[in-house]
Amino acid sequence: MAKQGANIYFMDKVQEKCQQLELELKNYSIEYKSFVLDLNKTQDIDNLVDFFEKNQINIDILVNCIGINNGKKGIKEIEKDDWEDIFNINVFRSMYLTQKVSDMMIRYQQGGVILFLTSIHQSIVSRWLTYSASKASLSMIIKE
Repeated sequence: MAKQGANIYFMDKVQEKCQQLELELKNYSIEYKSFVLDLNKTQDIDNLVDFFEKNQINIDILVNCIGINNGKKGIKEIEKDDWEDIFNINVFRSMYLTQKVSDMMIRYQQGGVILFLTSIHQSIVSRWLTYSASKASLSMIIKE
């Protein structure tokens, strides 16, 4: 996208990952900014969207590629917290962010595209039960 001249605003929970991408983006004549935030915190998401609104930044394309995984576990090894952690980020927080950005797009009557980069794990057997189930759920939400 940067090669095509798109401005890039991105987020990660890990500062080093943000810094690494910023180094790569310095080679392009675009605007870019990273945000270190925790998707478990609703306020972090709200602050991100507030930043865009206050700075009158239009989001033309939201690339939603949010996802965490807790590894390959059999059904007997999965704890209740495993299910909650994976679904909270991969489905609930992902959709909350998408809702907030799409509301902003509609409110300011700006066109836009929302791309969900889900995993192939929603349709193949991989033994990543919680991850695959969360991505299948997200896939159904998108289809609806």
